[in-house]
Amino acid sequence: MASDIQASKTIARVFISYSRKDVAFAQKLTAALTERGFEAYLDSKDIAPGEPWQERLGGLIRSADTVVFVISPDSIRSPVCGWEATEARSLEKRILPVVHRRVEDAAVPEALGRLNFIFMDDSASFDTQFALLVEAIETDLGWIRQHTRIADLAAAWAAHGRRPADLLRGQALEQVELWGATRPKNAPEPTELHRQFITESRRSATRRQRYAVIGALGVAAVSGALAFYANDQRIEAVAQRQQADQQRDTAQRNFRLARETLDGIIVQFAEGFKNTVGVRGDVLQRVLARARDALDRLANAAPDDPAVQRSRVVMLSEFGDMLRKAGDGPAALKTYQEGEAIARALIARFPDGPQVNLLLSSSLDRIGDMKLQAGDAPGALAAYEENLSISRKMAAQNQDTPSFQRGVTLSLDRVGYAKLQAGDSGGALKAFEETLAIRREFAARDVGNPEWLRDIAVSLDEIGGVRQRSGDVAATLKAYEEALAIRRELTKRDETNTNWQRDLSVSLKKLGAVRSRSNNVARALDDFEQSLKISRNLVRIDPANTDWQRDVALALLEIGEVRAGQNDTSRALAAFEDSLKILQGLSARDPTNTAWKWDVSLGFGRIADDDSIAIWRELTARNQANTIWQSGGSTNLMRLAFLKSRNDVPGAMATYQEVLAIRRALVQRDENNIEWWRDLALVLERVGDIQLRSNRAGDAVAAYLEGLDIRRAVAARDVSNAQWQQDICVNLGLLGDARLRNLDNAGAMLAYEEERDIRRLLAGRDAANPQRQRDLWQSHIKIGDTLSNRDAARALLSFDEAMRIARGLQARDAANTLWQRDVSVTLERQSDVWLKTGEKPAALKALEDALAIRRQLAARNATNNLFQTDLVISLFKTGSAGVQPRPRFAEALSILRKLDAVGNLSPAQKLWIGTIETAFNMEAARSGKRLRPCLPCSRFRAPLPECPPW
Repeated sequence: MASDIQASKTIARVFISYSRKDVAFAQKLTAALTERGFEAYLDSKDIAPGEPWQERLGGLIRSADTVVFVISPDSIRSPVCGWEATEARSLEKRILPVVHRRVEDAAVPEALGRLNFIFMDDSASFDTQFALLVEAIETDLGWIRQHTRIADLAAAWAAHGRRPADLLRGQALEQVELWGATRPKNAPEPTELHRQFITESRRSATRRQRYAVIGALGVAAVSGALAFYANDQRIEAVAQRQQADQQRDTAQRNFRLARETLDGIIVQFAEGFKNTVGVRGDVLQRVLARARDALDRLANAAPDDPAVQRSRVVMLSEFGDMLRKAGDGPAALKTYQEGEAIARALIARFPDGPQVNLLLSSSLDRIGDMKLQAGDAPGALAAYEENLSISRKMAAQNQDTPSFQRGVTLSLDRVGYAKLQAGDSGGALKAFEETLAIRREFAARDVGNPEWLRDIAVSLDEIGGVRQRSGDVAATLKAYEEALAIRRELTKRDETNTNWQRDLSVSLKKLGAVRSRSNNVARALDDFEQSLKISRNLVRIDPANTDWQRDVALALLEIGEVRAGQNDTSRALAAFEDSLKILQGLSARDPTNTAWKWDVSLGFGRIADDDSIAIWRELTARNQANTIWQSGGSTNLMRLAFLKSRNDVPGAMATYQEVLAIRRALVQRDENNIEWWRDLALVLERVGDIQLRSNRAGDAVAAYLEGLDIRRAVAARDVSNAQWQQDICVNLGLLGDARLRNLDNAGAMLAYEEERDIRRLLAGRDAANPQRQRDLWQSHIKIGDTLSNRDAARALLSFDEAMRIARGLQARDAANTLWQRDVSVTLERQSDVWLKTGEKPAALKALEDALAIRRQLAARNATNNLFQTDLVISLFKTGSAGVQPRPRFAEALSILRKLDAVGNLSPAQKLWIGTIETAFNMEAARSGKRLRPCLPCSRFRAPLPECPPW
């Protein structure tokens, strides 16, 4: 929807120059451009003998932003087409040559020969080449529109005998001079009339030009000057009745130019803020007030003009976006709602008007976004569903216009996102699947249309995301892999289309994330590496493109995160450092670009050294009100605290306390920001972890309880939100552990049992999700462990329930090694209780069953330390229970020594060697047999398993 609104507020005018023999192609091109939101037109009037056609065609070309020249053997021979090309060149219009029927290069007019051609001579590739044409038209569109508008002002000045009253003044003049000084690369030059108009305006500037305000303030002042000027012209038209017709035309033209120029300036103003981080809130508010005042004055001059009211809605949407980016959510929401009220008033006058319906739709989208961000999922859903209703109505009225059908799919996407956040996975999936069905239907009608194929891939991404939340890895991979296949096909069609290349890299990242969580690390890394390769290829195409360089840097961060998760520290750091080098290079190009400086801070944050914090402190010192920097910087501090916690517990605690202060301040600034509350609860959990390590279990309990209160308050806003219930469970588990350490068994049981009850509800709601089942299994294990020394009967009941879950998971997927291990862990817990209660036969059977599972796991996964040490535990426990003690102790020792030799034992596990050696020697002493170790094991107190029997 956003792209459709953007097209309506900055519409490019496109004149098509063609030969009459190419009229069918020209009309097809005009229709396609119009459907994409451009104001496309061509001259369909035949030229009569003696007609002054140059004046008519010259006016059409002057009013255009871009001229599309249809190349064919007939057009290059046409004197009229040749004149049109020369005239467009003299007016410094952007000219885009489109080849309909090929000609010899030498035959192409000089005005066209040096330009890049777009080849549309093959109907099979029309859509692909048309996409290139659209991209070319939209490039630097704001600057190009100003080129046309200023040319109109200059032409009016020249037509009036270059009278001083038509010249620019004050900041309006400075804005136009700034426009001339910021010509984008490859954009048309200003014409000589442009230059004369601007130069003469500068010469006649008055004392009212006391100072020049650049940047955003200049934008607002320009808007005001234009509005006042337009109104003066309207008053003059009324006052001078004797020249009514001429003055009316002048006033209307100038009023239209003022409104259109203001529209363009608002868009430029918004784009200027788009990539700027850290604009002071008070400065932004003053600038917006100036610009709003300008448009309000324009509206007062024509209160019944619907075009001005539409411009007000567009302005409020843009300004709301800026406030939202600056972190002022309530002000942004209020601004969007002002625009909504104006749009509703327009709809009351024009209920079926497509433009006003689109404006209301856009406002509702933004209002829904803000409510969703504030945690008001029902309010967001209401806005999105009203927007969907509008989209469906517009689509029903325009059944043959694909853009309106596409609007329905975009609205459904938002409804799906809101339902997903509200915990309604089923409702979200239904919305996304309806979207996919619509997109598949239109793709079938228009086979090969890349836009519909691209949209299908987006829907598949959405469905894959829902399936992933439900734990259905197979369905997730199926959706993502189909999306990947579509994007690979699109890139094969046109390997030069950089947007499709970037889409492909996104698909690869999504697949990599799923495979990484599924422990398919090799495939995940391959996906991430392919994604990185695409980004690097894009940089090779255009090394100066800073956005693509940034893509490479961020891809390296992803790879580094995976490597870090594998404890592959050296390669993780190498990826982080390569990324950081790129980000620092970008920042060095423009030290004033705070967005790039922020990227550098993120890069340092992955390495988690003090440099990231130093950059963050520098940025926040510039603007302490910037909540984005405050929140992001606290995340970097969290990483630094985590690293410190390994060997500097006091330092880690001090850093966590700083994070705690930042996050407390953030929630005080916006009590409705759910994510900030969740962030605060998370740091309280980390503070509790450090206090527990420092043997301050009472203080840890207090931190966990405060975090739990926050988790409960968040979950109370939407009891159906499964993630927020999951957060409570995590906190209860930590609280139970701390209470056990504090010798509060009863309090621990209360926490564990509440955790179990919530997990049981979550598992019941989402029975197909295996992770929910496994979480419940873990709760039963913790409860059984807590009861095992006090209430064996209740402990066994809990372990029995755990076994039922573990066996059920194993039955789903017998090859899942984690679920097999869960069965062995449960058997081990049951055997421990049975040994205590004297039920030795049952205990021995459980121990032997666990040992059999662990032997299989260890044999299949020889490099997996966890499975190897599990086997050691089972060997020791069965030996200690009297089952082949000496051979099993010896086998356990052999495994431990091999692990120790390659550095794969923790300090605590190293102590197991002495414990098992002692057990072995005690067993040998009881047997009364003298040990006769062979030469290879003579240095040990116990023989290795490869020794002969003794």
